[in-house]
Amino acid sequence: MILRWFISKTVREAVAMRKHVQRLLNAQRDLLSPQAIAPVQIKINELNAAIAENANTGNIRIKTEELQFAAEKWIKPYPNATWRENVEVL
Repeated sequence: MILRWFISKTVREAVAMRKHVQRLLNAQRDLLSPQAIAPVQIKINELNAAIAENANTGNIRIKTEELQFAAEKWIKPYPNATWRENVEVL
């Protein structure tokens, strides 16, 4: 998988998306209902499986988009996200 990460831009983007969504899900786990957590976690697991089984890049791209849609639907956006991001960087 590591070699594939270096070679494939799609895999790198998918891993970055998965890490970002997982971080947001973990941060909001106490605020979200189990009905909101489950669909996002399922999509994370599906993306992990697609990457692990060396699926073609089209399938990985589809799973990444599905994860993005699930995250946008269930994860709450942060107020003042720009300021929050800048503070995290500092």
